[in-house]
Formats: sequence, C-alpha cells, structure tokens
Amino acid sequence: MKNKRKNPEFKSMIVSIIAFVCTAVLVVADNMNDRILSSTYMGIGIMLFIAFLIVPVAAKAYAYSSLFRLDRRENNFSASYAINEYKLNGWIKGKYTFLEAVSEACNGNFERGFELYVDCLGDAEDKRLRRACYKDMVKYLMRMDNNIRILPYILRGCEEFPNEKDLFECVSSYYIFFRYADEKEALEWFGKVIESSSDDDIKSRAYYYRGVSTLFGKHYDLAESDLEKAHELCRQPQSNICMDIAICKGCLGKYDEAREYAVQAVCVATNRNDLEFMSEQIAYLFKAKTQEVNPEIEKLINEFRRRRDNDAENSMNTESIENLTKAIEAIKQINNA
Repeated sequence: MKNKRKNPEFKSMIVSIIAFVCTAVLVVADNMNDRILSSTYMGIGIMLFIAFLIVPVAAKAYAYSSLFRLDRRENNFSASYAINEYKLNGWIKGKYTFLEAVSEACNGNFERGFELYVDCLGDAEDKRLRRACYKDMVKYLMRMDNNIRILPYILRGCEEFPNEKDLFECVSSYYIFFRYADEKEALEWFGKVIESSSDDDIKSRAYYYRGVSTLFGKHYDLAESDLEKAHELCRQPQSNICMDIAICKGCLGKYDEAREYAVQAVCVATNRNDLEFMSEQIAYLFKAKTQEVNPEIEKLINEFRRRRDNDAENSMNTESIENLTKAIEAIKQINNA
C-alpha cells in the first residue's frame, strides 16, 4: 500500500507553530526590556511580526497550489472543477483526501482511489463531502477490478441520500443483473427504497424488481400490484414492465388485459433483441384457450424460476463482499511487509 500524501495543511501548520513561537519570544523580550526601545530594535520587531503573519498564509497557499498543479500535470485533473461540482467550498474535514482520491481514479489508479474514498468517508462529517464521495465512487470505480467491492459503501450512500438516482442505479443494477446477488437481501432493500425515497423513477424501479421477483415465485396477486405501481409511476411506458404485467395478467386468467399490455409492450419497444424475446413470451401467453392458468405460461415462469434458483445456490450477500475487501487489504499488507 502506498503512503498517504500529506495533507496540504501539514506544512503550513508547522510554519504557523514556528511563527507563533517566534512571536511569543518577541513579546517576552519586549516585556523584559525596561529601557526605551531603540528605533532599530522597534523596526526589526515590527518586520518580524508582520513576516510571522504572512509566512503561514504563503505556506498554505503554496501547499494547495502545489497539490493542484501536480494533479493537473499528472492526469488533467482539475481540483477546482471537483470543488465546484459538489460545492465543496471552504474548510471541510477530509476534502483533500477526497481530491486525491479523484486524482488517483482519474489517472486509472482505481485501487488506490478506492482506499482514499473509503478513508474520506471515515473522516468526513459534512453532507456535501459524503455525497461527493459516494457519487464519485460510482462515476469512476465501476471500471476497477471486482467493482462489486464498492457495493456496501454505495448501499450506505443510498440510506443517507435516498433520492440520488446514480447511487440507486448502481445498487439496483447489481441486484437485478448480477447472477449471484442475494435475492432475499435484494427484496428487503427494494422494500426499504419504496418507503424512504420520494423520487418516482426510483420507486418505479423498486416496485418493478419486487414485482418480477414475486412473479417468479408465483405470487401473482402481489406481483400484479407491484408491477402496476411500477407502470403507474413511470413517466413513459417501459416495454419490459408492460410485458411482465401481461404475463402476470395471463397467469391470473385476465387474458384481455394481458393482450392490451402485450400490445403496448411491442409498441414502445425500441431494441430488436427485446422484440424477439417478447415475441417468444407472447407466443406462450396467447395459447391459452381456457379460463385456467395456461400450462405454457407456467412453463415460462418455471424456467425463469429454475434459472433464478440455480444462481441462488452461489449467491453472495453484502457482508461477504465486505469480507472480500478485508481479505484483499490483508494480502496487500502482507505483500508490503
């Protein structure tokens, strides 16, 4: 593990301490002198006092400008842009750890950037900086090896900032598309999102995932309710939501309603692969000729369920991901030793 770059406040702090000590010496010397001060002594004292006020400020300015110039020279990173993007003006504890993390991530040193983002979150108390850390981790660290390691941190970010879409998209994409995501944990998390978020797009996605999961579990009434809420909250109809509602309606024997949603799904679809997949689903769906659940639909649901159950055997929860990160850090320490 690389050594941390010293905070730019460090050098200016040392200079400030020296200046304070020297000023104190001057004051003591002045008090001990009973004679009338000579003009030369007075002039030297005034010059030194002014110098001790200016030098710490100059040292701090140099330290910051050096950090910013170095980052720009290395990877075109602009500290001022990062500060303005997240409104990180003024003194904020952990801000320069964050800037170094962004610099490392921009330069492709994702592992080092990850360590610094985590360090920053451990120190940061300001909401602006914590939000910046979470959002930047999503922005840059999705390209790192084993990027699922950021998931436990982004989960915490979603709890702190329930209406941040990019944080929600990162976690929901993991639960929806990662084959070995823990389904029980996912359902609990989406349920919390529905309760905590006030953003309609986020709530729509949460309802959709929970509805699809209950559909595969053959709890059709529950699935119908969640999927319809997902559809209602969408600003524009989504083909995948419409198609899954159609399947759910078919499983409930509501074939006329199923047909309406299936047609809507085809109308709003824009991807050729989606159309081909939906044509297969529709072929199963409308073979029904009785008022009971179509056996062909049952086959479709059973196949989806079989795939999900097969992957569930190798599922990984977020606690396991955090343990993975700890193991990697331990290996780094051993290698460095």
